[in-house]
Amino acid sequence: DLFALLAEELSLTFVFHIGSAADPESSTAALLDVGAWQSVGADKGAHAAAGAIHITSNRSENVHFTMPFYSGGYVLVVRAPQQVSDPLTFLLPFDVWLWVGILVECLIVAVVFFFLEASACGAEDSDLVDGDAIAVLDALYWSLSALTCTLDKAPKSWGGKLVMLGHGWFMLIIIAAYTANLASFLTITQSAPTISSYQDVAKSNGGYKLALPKGQSQESFLRFEEEHYGHKFDVTWLETWEDCMAAVQDGTVDATFEDEPVVQYYLSTTTQTPCALIAVGNIFNPAGYGIAFATDSLDFIPYSRAIIRLQQLGELAKIARNYSIGPSAPDPSAGCFASASQSFYIDEMWGLMILVGCIVGAGVLVHAATRLVCRAPKPHPIVPVRVAIPDEEVEYILRAGIQYALSLRAERRIYTIPGTNRPAEDSDPYSGRAGPSQGKAPLHVHDKAVHLHNTISPTYHIPSGG
Repeated sequence: DLFALLAEELSLTFVFHIGSAADPESSTAALLDVGAWQSVGADKGAHAAAGAIHITSNRSENVHFTMPFYSGGYVLVVRAPQQVSDPLTFLLPFDVWLWVGILVECLIVAVVFFFLEASACGAEDSDLVDGDAIAVLDALYWSLSALTCTLDKAPKSWGGKLVMLGHGWFMLIIIAAYTANLASFLTITQSAPTISSYQDVAKSNGGYKLALPKGQSQESFLRFEEEHYGHKFDVTWLETWEDCMAAVQDGTVDATFEDEPVVQYYLSTTTQTPCALIAVGNIFNPAGYGIAFATDSLDFIPYSRAIIRLQQLGELAKIARNYSIGPSAPDPSAGCFASASQSFYIDEMWGLMILVGCIVGAGVLVHAATRLVCRAPKPHPIVPVRVAIPDEEVEYILRAGIQYALSLRAERRIYTIPGTNRPAEDSDPYSGRAGPSQGKAPLHVHDKAVHLHNTISPTYHIPSGG
């Protein structure tokens, strides 16, 4: 694309060939073809050398470069981190010490409520704290229930109400902050890459393995780093940069680095295994790309003028946009992890499920233990007792006693006139006042607890000890 524009600007026709068929990625082979590092007048295989050839001081002594048509640098490429799940992801919005602080606050509030609301401490008719021995646990339950928004009680004292306002405000802020941060943590957690920049590789002094294409500018760059900064590198030299990318992807080496446009184009167009590799860190060793000519040629001057004109017209920027390269190009690794936040997975929630299951199980065990320790007392056996009652007071006693017994047992009794199935007057024991019989027939009360046979000594069934 660049040379098509140059052909139009310079009214030329270009013929392309590879500098070395055996080493097609070699920049050195292309420079040798135009007479670099050779005596003046030596045979040349080409008029110009072009491609991703860095303009360096060493090369500038042996060839003439045009103005750079692209400026960039190296970008480090590593294997994408593996996706791992954390069963405690739901706790990550808060630091562990913040969780400890919340629990301590709940304990303090529970103790304060115990002293303000418990009957053992002088409080009367408290709805918040029930009982004496387990009042502290009751207060602690209420304090913790504010965190889960399941409050079912309210303090009665004014001191307790003020404490509730402070505790409720604290929990409101905590719940709002937790909810706001929860969504960003309830995703598959990405383990951070071990290598985050070129500096990590340089400082490791050979601790990380690199794969680099031989015969390119990476060799002179690493040599410069070793001579001037004392860095050491463990490098595997491969034929092409594609081989280097494959070595990083299959885990043979830890990283590689290549020119920024090469990395951007490769990562954005790879469809077989997208997001297997990512670019990390900033650009290092900035350099420009130039077209090289022999030192006895002045053709670099009109080419430089043409490149400047294309830059001013914005044609070079269009080429960069067409291939998604350059500083303004989108990061090809940015979309690899964006989709992970669109859905939640069970791997992120099973820790919460286990925690809830343990709490529910503890509740069942506590309930079972309570039933065993605090069993309901057995009812007293019913023993028949004979009581002598004067005949004229039988009906009055029955009316008054049965009405009182029914009001306690909340049951409805039906009593009828003997010899008939018609209900007696005031048959509803809850209506009217029971009194002595005023010419009325004696009553038969149909109830399992009392049997009246209109005798001087009727038989009653009374609970023993009552």
